[in-house]
Amino acid sequence: MLKTTDMGAKNFQQGLHGESGSALLASFLLVVMLTGAGMAAMTSSSVGLNKSKNVASQKQAYYIAEAAMNHGKMFLHQNIANWNAYATASAQTLIPSTSFAGIGSYTVKIKAASGGGLLMTATGTANNNATTSVSTLYSLDNGNTLGNAFLAGKNLTVSGNPTLAGTSGGIHANGNLTISGSPTIATHADASGTYTVTATGHPTVAGFTGGGQPQETINPITASTYYGTQDYYFYWNYNYSDNTYHSIVYDKNWNVIADTAPGGTVNIGGNTCWQYTSYSYSYSWTLHAYVWTPFTWTATCQPPNGTYYVNGEAVISGNIGTAANPWIATILSAGSIEVTSPSLVIRPPVSGDGSLYKSQTMNLLFVASKDVLITGNANQNFRGITSSYEQTSISGNPVYYGYFMSQSVTSTATTYMGTNSVTNTSITGNMALTYNGDLQTSTQGYAVPQARLY
Repeated sequence: MLKTTDMGAKNFQQGLHGESGSALLASFLLVVMLTGAGMAAMTSSSVGLNKSKNVASQKQAYYIAEAAMNHGKMFLHQNIANWNAYATASAQTLIPSTSFAGIGSYTVKIKAASGGGLLMTATGTANNNATTSVSTLYSLDNGNTLGNAFLAGKNLTVSGNPTLAGTSGGIHANGNLTISGSPTIATHADASGTYTVTATGHPTVAGFTGGGQPQETINPITASTYYGTQDYYFYWNYNYSDNTYHSIVYDKNWNVIADTAPGGTVNIGGNTCWQYTSYSYSYSWTLHAYVWTPFTWTATCQPPNGTYYVNGEAVISGNIGTAANPWIATILSAGSIEVTSPSLVIRPPVSGDGSLYKSQTMNLLFVASKDVLITGNANQNFRGITSSYEQTSISGNPVYYGYFMSQSVTSTATTYMGTNSVTNTSITGNMALTYNGDLQTSTQGYAVPQARLY
């Protein structure tokens, strides 16, 4: 028989065992709850961190896309001549995948939009594969974009007494403008650099004069932009039979129509007004260097009308054209263009001239990948746009309607045209230059943003 004290001890031990199990369970549950809370906090922190990283990456992608859009706009502006080629129904790549600052990359695509516009889409990709795209609708403004009768990409000097007339009869230099003569200028004479009138200068300017003005945009000037528009292509090729370089002339279908030895005349359908001179070189004791005379084609009388691409120098020296019968031509020179004619009337083809007219070379008279030199007189009458990649120099008193544009890129070597060299962009003498802002071109214009899409 159990004693009372034995029963109490037993009950006490059983109760103790029961409470021990409850405490263990409570402790376990508390640990689980704390662990869960910790894991939840860690998960929340990780999610927040990832969200923060994603937001940062998305912002990076946006800024990269903006940089890509600026790159695309600059590229489009520099290749404005290809506007129609970019106007395709399906998007084409304008700028392929390009690395950006080590944090991502971008691409730019372009396609046609309504109304003759272009839709450019730039996509930026940043860390964590974050991407953002922005799009801009561009229209082409290729009307009177210059507002100048003479635009120089760098410095310009004006001497003598030239007259610049017309509603766009102004002068601008993206470098310094120096006037030492007495020009009469219908609108403005200004510069992005300095505007200087020397002690001997007495200009008459109807509009603004001064320096520190915004630069005017000049799209790249090179004859090769218009390659393929020519009616006649002047080239040279080594002839093993007489060990000289012959002049080879192709027509627009790339048929050889003339093969001329040095010193001979180029026969184009019975017309022999082009004289060919092969390259040569000699040592100049003045310069202490060899002087090279490039392949040269010289027009000594009126050649056939058309667009000429000259892979060398083009010189116009003969009595060519009359008011009733002007020479209708566009001269594209991979070298330089020199005009010394005692009498010349010349204009580019217009739409009424049938197959002579090409929209790509609209209103272009002379385009030189190097220099343009005009030694003029009152019997020279020009109409159109003259542009040069390097320097443009005009002397004498020619009569010109249109405008001049010189990119004024300094040559890495002295360029010789006959016995002359052009070292700076200048107007001397008494040229009569008139421009009313009515000559458009397919390669000089602005890509104007119309709307931004995100």
